[in-house]
Amino acid sequence: MSANTKSTHRGLTVRSRAQHAAPSLPSQRWQATRRKFTVGATAVAMSSMLMMPNMAWAADWVNVDGNTYQDAHTEDTWSWDGDMSMTLNGYDGGSILAGAEDAQGNGDLNIDLSGENYVDGQVHIEGDATITGDADASLHVDTKGATDVALQTDGRLTIDGTTVDVSNETSYNDRGLGSAAIAAKGEDIVIKDSVVTATSKSTANNDTYNYGIVSDAQKSWANLGGHIYIKDSVVYAKAEGTNGNSWGIAAQNSQQYTSGGMKPVYIKAENSTVHALGDIAMIAISNDGDYRSNHGSIQLKGCSIVTEGVGIQDVAASVPAMKGDAWGQTLGTGKDTITNIASTEIAQDALIKPDVPKPAPTPAPTPTPVSNGKAYAATADGAMAQTGDSTADLATTAVAAGIVATAAGAVAFVRSRKRD
Repeated sequence: MSANTKSTHRGLTVRSRAQHAAPSLPSQRWQATRRKFTVGATAVAMSSMLMMPNMAWAADWVNVDGNTYQDAHTEDTWSWDGDMSMTLNGYDGGSILAGAEDAQGNGDLNIDLSGENYVDGQVHIEGDATITGDADASLHVDTKGATDVALQTDGRLTIDGTTVDVSNETSYNDRGLGSAAIAAKGEDIVIKDSVVTATSKSTANNDTYNYGIVSDAQKSWANLGGHIYIKDSVVYAKAEGTNGNSWGIAAQNSQQYTSGGMKPVYIKAENSTVHALGDIAMIAISNDGDYRSNHGSIQLKGCSIVTEGVGIQDVAASVPAMKGDAWGQTLGTGKDTITNIASTEIAQDALIKPDVPKPAPTPAPTPTPVSNGKAYAATADGAMAQTGDSTADLATTAVAAGIVATAAGAVAFVRSRKRD
């Protein structure tokens, strides 16, 4: 627009300005239609984003052993492709961090393991993380008391087909969020075909909570969180502390919106061995306002609790970590709903093992047919000669057979002579 046009436009009244700028009728209709289409498309796009799983956003940077890299980089024991893939091959060093510049929750990273790998510090991925490896590969993480969580993701954490050993011993409680060996904040934890050990010990002297493994739902329409799924794996999770607030395995929701069809929190174990220890060995619990139907649950498939006297028990109690009442399930020794989160009925040590298939029943032996107490012997022509008779009967039968044979021979001899 030229300067003269701008000046003329500013000098018009509101009505004149509208008339001056008004397009022809067909154009008006097109613009109105376009506006409706744009608004509708935007609404559909936003709804789709809220309903679909989080999209993948690769890490913009990684920090390995104190050094930050924004482009692909390779060292003797690790490499990063500048995108979503990192390989550890006998790594032995400091913390491994990854994230994105735009916002927390992005910065996905897939870590492929080869050989034994040791991290003295923290592994923190600000997006989704997938840890895989060959049969002999492993990842060992030990915070050495440097931070609150040893292995943390701000997106989904998947451990698939490898061995992960995580240890955290700390008094860290600056943010009041608690400490953990393994934590997914605002997303889920999936463990498949793996061996996972998670131990966390807290010496904090306040009400900070401590977890072996925790999936903590966040207040977000797009993020679910609060779900732990263990399949065909062996998992050992232990949490201990000085203030009675240590939970072995926890799926929890103190902030999540669940009114819009979001899934309630749960812990699912399928065909797996799971050993959980803590002031509360295992719990799935939710505090979601008036939506009490969305309480947490513990679900077992192809495996069962083998600790004597322990089963799945409902909880409806005030939980300080939830800042109010919460509903869900835990492992306990009673049958009634637990109404006190410090109840002695809550199991502190519980073991789950795969169900042992029942052996197929041994078929009963087939009885031998018996007829009148007599057995039978096969003759040359396939007939069955009856046995079990007296000796005289047998002799008579033999003589008769001999006579028949002799007669047959004589007839044959006579016929041959006649032909001659």
